[in-house]
Amino acid sequence: MSQKNLSRLAIHPEVLKKLNGSGIHNAQDFLDCSELQVMAIADLDFITTQSLFELVSESASPRIHSAAHIFAARLSKIAFLPLRLPSLDHVLGGGLSRGTLSEIVGPAGVGKTQLCLMLTAVTGLAETMGGLGEGTGVLFFDTESKFSAQRLVEIAQAQASSWYGAGTPSDLSPRPSTSDHFEAVDFDGGYGTPEHGIATARVVELLERTHVISVDSSADLLQRLDSLETILIEQRIGLIVIDSIADLVRKDAASKSSSVSHSKRPKHSDSQHESQAHVQSHLISIAATLKKLADIFHLVVLITNQVTGNYQLDGRKGSDDDEINSHSQAPAQLTLISGSSNNLAMFSQTSTPSSIPPSIALGANVVPALGNSWHHCVSTRLVLEQFPTHRTMTISKSPITTKSSCQFEITQAGLVELSGQS
Repeated sequence: MSQKNLSRLAIHPEVLKKLNGSGIHNAQDFLDCSELQVMAIADLDFITTQSLFELVSESASPRIHSAAHIFAARLSKIAFLPLRLPSLDHVLGGGLSRGTLSEIVGPAGVGKTQLCLMLTAVTGLAETMGGLGEGTGVLFFDTESKFSAQRLVEIAQAQASSWYGAGTPSDLSPRPSTSDHFEAVDFDGGYGTPEHGIATARVVELLERTHVISVDSSADLLQRLDSLETILIEQRIGLIVIDSIADLVRKDAASKSSSVSHSKRPKHSDSQHESQAHVQSHLISIAATLKKLADIFHLVVLITNQVTGNYQLDGRKGSDDDEINSHSQAPAQLTLISGSSNNLAMFSQTSTPSSIPPSIALGANVVPALGNSWHHCVSTRLVLEQFPTHRTMTISKSPITTKSSCQFEITQAGLVELSGQS
């Protein structure tokens, strides 16, 4: 709460301008000053300054609410963003819960980004259509350059053709018009029916309210998260996507290893341990910041993660440090798939089939990457797996339901549940 921006408080614009001009932007900055300092900076009398301190102090203090108040507040708002996979939405009580962190875990190519794009496409739909409300925005942190605007539009039109139309618009730029209304544009690029024009305008709006941000490190992500309040309010953000958190950790570890290798430190193990502790610290800070934002702004936060074979060659289960250190290498290339569930594992490039313990080959120690500390940071975890004949999504962690799964396929509309499967 101490990081709350002063622009969110009922402070006179001129006073706010003077405070900002002196480097006072949030509650912590303000409360670090004395009353005399604020009087001089903002040219205020003592009584007004005291009132201002009371306002800022109250805003920075943790609020105490009764359980009844929290329950009523939840009921007054749309509490979930549906996954649009009926059997899982049913057991989850409606979908991904607002105000919490949800994680998608799975190997490369299983459909994690496709699910992110699908939920991005439907977030701005009306509540009656399975969205969070017309005009709701999305922040999409893209760490692997996988975001595709073309695929987003394709999914949106397949999921809600009555809203976004059908087919691919050849020109998504608004046409200049002398009237007060958006001129009708046909999907073939010509001018057609008003209905087509409205659908095209909605596609344009979808793209404009989807804000894609590229980040290169966990430090970069954390810095951006710390300054999000304004855009969350102005753009009416309802969904934050981070695709993927594991990629940032791998880049951090690789960067740290590279810098250590060029230093004169004699003990590599010491520097390696420092690197792992540094990564863990950033992960915990990122999770804490996301939880705070999700709670304050009633957001759905969706994070993708990879899977790893968390093992040592003597058969012992690895530690958090072992998992994080595995990300200092290139992405794993070996994926094991067999006929039973939980058999997907990723191993480092140095692993060979002969070096894989039997328990790993059977999937006994296949876990989400990033270790136990990160494991406890998310409220809901969805595990995606791919088999020779099908793909599955399993709820492996949830505060409201036991383990449940469904089979799905990836289509033009994104992830679609296969009927008759559970």
